[in-house]
Parts: sequence; C-alpha cells; structure tokens
Amino acid sequence: MGQLLSIVSFDLETCAPEKAIEKQNELLSFYGAEYASISKDPEFIKLVKEAKELGNLNDAETLLIDDLLYDISIMEKIPIEKYIEWGLATSKCEEMWKKAKNASDYNIVLPYFKKVIEIKKEEAVLYHLSFHQTPYDSFLSMFEKGETEEEVNAIFEPLKKFLIDNLDKVLEKQAKFPLPKIEP
Repeated sequence: MGQLLSIVSFDLETCAPEKAIEKQNELLSFYGAEYASISKDPEFIKLVKEAKELGNLNDAETLLIDDLLYDISIMEKIPIEKYIEWGLATSKCEEMWKKAKNASDYNIVLPYFKKVIEIKKEEAVLYHLSFHQTPYDSFLSMFEKGETEEEVNAIFEPLKKFLIDNLDKVLEKQAKFPLPKIEP
C-alpha cells in the first residue's frame, strides 16, 4: 500500500495534468485512509505479529515486518479521520505551492502552508507521546527510524567545526581562480 501511495504522489508531483490534480488528491486520500484502516485492523496486526514471531524470515521479510510493526505503532495513536485530514491538507498545500510558484505570488500558498505547520505540530506531539522522544527526535525517526538529535549532532558537529576552521583557507584559494564569464 505504501508503494501505491508513493506512485500516486510521484504522479501528482511530476506529470499529473492540472485538471486531474483534485481527483488525484482524492485518490491519495482514499488510499491513505485504506492504509490507515488496514494498519488498525486487529486481524492484520495479529498476522504481522505472528510473522515476526516465526523467526525464520530472510532479511527482506524481516525489514518488511519491522516496517509494518512501526507503521502499526504509529497508526494506533492517530485517528483515521485525523490521518485523512492531514493528507488532504498536505496535498492541497502542494497543489497551491505549484500555483503560487507559477504566479510568483506566494500569498496564494500561505494559508495552506500555515495549516500544514499546525498539522506538523500536532504530529510531533502524537509521535512524541507515542515514542517518548522529543518532538524533533520524533520527526527524525519518521525519516530514519530510531534516529535521534544526539546521533545527528555527533555526525554534524565535527563537520561544522572542520568547515568553520577551514572556511578562510577555502575562500582564499577560490579567490585565486576567478569564475568564468557565462554568456547567455
């Protein structure tokens, strides 16, 4: 189901004709609701947990089952109506962003963007309560399961120090090589 949602989203972002966008958003919302509903179904949850307990899964199957269990743990905390509302608001904001960008009038997207910000704040609270993390850790974990701010900082702090310490050297060296003139 996740792949189906990805395909519809990709179509929306890349090649859906403008007249089809509203219907595509409705389709995305419908399949999102189905995905949420399946993730909350007690029989489905039971089967996924039984598969995990089998223990004789290959790496791909283990990854799939772990991803399903993660999604189930999140969906347990989110009412389906809220999930649908969030999906529709996000899709509408993306649609309005395209219109605003083409018109060079970003006020078009502003109310939709504000709504998405409010949604993301709500999501952070739900995920935070679900996994006993900070809201920032919750968002990191949505994109890289289990990732924390502490782990990210351990990667980027040394890089930041290196870049700051070497910035003057890099700028000095670049100054010796002027950029070529670009003709239209």
